Amino acid sequence: MSNVPLSGQVALVTGGGRGIGAVVSASLARAGAKVAILGRNKSVLQKTAAGIHPSAIAVQADVTDAAALTSALSEVEDRLGPVDLLVNNAGIAGTAGKIAEIDAKDWWRTQEVNLLGVLLSTKAVLPGMLARGRGRIVHMGSYAGNTPGPGVSDYSVSKAALMRLNESLAAELKDTGILSIAVSPGVVETDMVSHFNDVFSSRDENWAGFPRDMVFPPEAVADLIVRIGAGEADDLGGRFIHVKEGLDKVLANLNRVIDEDLLLLRLRLFD
Repeated sequence: MSNVPLSGQVALVTGGGRGIGAVVSASLARAGAKVAILGRNKSVLQKTAAGIHPSAIAVQADVTDAAALTSALSEVEDRLGPVDLLVNNAGIAGTAGKIAEIDAKDWWRTQEVNLLGVLLSTKAVLPGMLARGRGRIVHMGSYAGNTPGPGVSDYSVSKAALMRLNESLAAELKDTGILSIAVSPGVVETDMVSHFNDVFSSRDENWAGFPRDMVFPPEAVADLIVRIGAGEADDLGGRFIHVKEGLDKVLANLNRVIDEDLLLLRLRLFD
């Protein structure tokens, strides 16, 4: 693969001002993309953009505000050009608590950011992508979407819904030239992971942290997204790629992945 496989592309990364989003944004820029990072804190965004690349720009918007996203996209297109790659990275860990005890508004706020934010960001770029007949949309998923989330049900539910949204979108986009795919970064040392460690340790005095084989540096998911942006995963629309499996393993087993409906959210029923 070329050192600049994304040359000529414009990438928009939501939640790109810090954490995984900032690392992803920097990797996309190094791969040749013109990068716009979007978030709510303009000063943080500007500082991050300045450290990424001279061409990187900061655009301020809340992903749950459709009008703000429309305005932000217009700014990106005016300054950089049409968006070729959207990375739906913005998300929150939510509020810990059992369903019987948690405030319903707090629980729903997690859905608003982690799911509605993805929907609105996607809807902002889709008309242009459809008109051009090309584009790639990457959603930041989580293994939490495939497992029960006692104590963190808001987050778990939001990521399960995201997986189904991704698959539904991919089905609608079949034969349009636009890819929708979900990735998972594994466990990365961020404020979000600290939140989950606090929840699990309070529930289990023997909690010793996440398994080491699930812990990855943010660069691992950034490299995966660069490869997706370069077109290496175009046959995997609607699926969920975890850095633990890695893209090479998935591509080496592509026929099995497709034939057996792997890497999708599925309910296992009796025959």
